[in-house]
Amino acid sequence: MKKVLLFFMLALFCGTAAWAQNAQKVSESEVTPKHVKDFQQQQKKATQVTWYKLSDDTYRVDFRDKDGDNASILFGNKGSETYYYIPSNCYPAFVRDTVEHNANFKGFSIDKLYVRKVKNNVTYQARIIKKSGFLWWKKVTAAKLVNFEVGGKFIDAIDE
Repeated sequence: MKKVLLFFMLALFCGTAAWAQNAQKVSESEVTPKHVKDFQQQQKKATQVTWYKLSDDTYRVDFRDKDGDNASILFGNKGSETYYYIPSNCYPAFVRDTVEHNANFKGFSIDKLYVRKVKNNVTYQARIIKKSGFLWWKKVTAAKLVNFEVGGKFIDAIDE
């Protein structure tokens, strides 16, 4: 029993460590002042604000908007992208149906779905993943970003 518990704790630690390497949590003072100012102008009533450094010139800020919804903004040299996360019980039928019935997505499931806003272009973007492994020891073997128009029309799918 001790070996099983030790194995589980080691697996949890390794998974957490690997996830943490993708984005480094930083304080607001470490973020480019322009990005902080842009965020504060766009989201005056944001709460639970957490900044992450993704690369030398790219930052992500996770927050709750004025309505209490989870959202993120990705800031880079080319501009910003805003993501409003949609709870799994509210996924539109066209997204679920496309992922479940499209032969190109066989074995994939929806990991996250959000409304993506870049300038004045608003779309849905689903991150779909395929996992393999045994019981709780599963890892993501493939991931795609699937884009839809707001009206439900499939746009494209990009390997992540």
